[in-house]
Amino acid sequence: MKVNSRFKKTLQILFAIQFGIALITHISAQQRVPTELTSPIYGKVMLVGSGEISNRVRSTFAYLADEQDGLLVILSKTNARKSEITSQWNNRLGKVTVIKVGNNLSEEELNTLHEASAVWLTDAFSKDLAGSKLNDELKALLLRNGAIGGQGIAAESIATLVKDGKKIRDGFNLLPNSCISTSAN
Repeated sequence: MKVNSRFKKTLQILFAIQFGIALITHISAQQRVPTELTSPIYGKVMLVGSGEISNRVRSTFAYLADEQDGLLVILSKTNARKSEITSQWNNRLGKVTVIKVGNNLSEEELNTLHEASAVWLTDAFSKDLAGSKLNDELKALLLRNGAIGGQGIAAESIATLVKDGKKIRDGFNLLPNSCISTSAN
């Protein structure tokens, strides 16, 4: 009888441990991964490596952005290269505008984003703006079958998770279930 009793207690303890581990794993997974990861991908997404953007890449993105009928919004952290940036796209799209992104977008800038057929990211925005109104407008653009593109480190922002050195941070989650790192480290 003692052996049978010890065996039952051992099984109960092992079951409790296994159940506890499963519960902890389930809770930590819910806290780490956004629930919207099961969303399908809408719209068009273009990721380009670092370096010079070729004419073929620009032409392909212009096609995705409805070419002469399209409105391309280029998001940048600075206005310093505004004319240089827009000149690369002007002959390919109907209208090109640059929005300097800070912590808050004005109502006019949000309206411009809402009218856009495409957005091109020039900087890594998600570090500061994941979960913001900008993030919401980018998701809405894809739901309208718009196009979003980015080059180099800006492309990382499109992912669900971004590997930033040895840390992992949230991205805009425009490409569900993804983790992108363009840095060599």
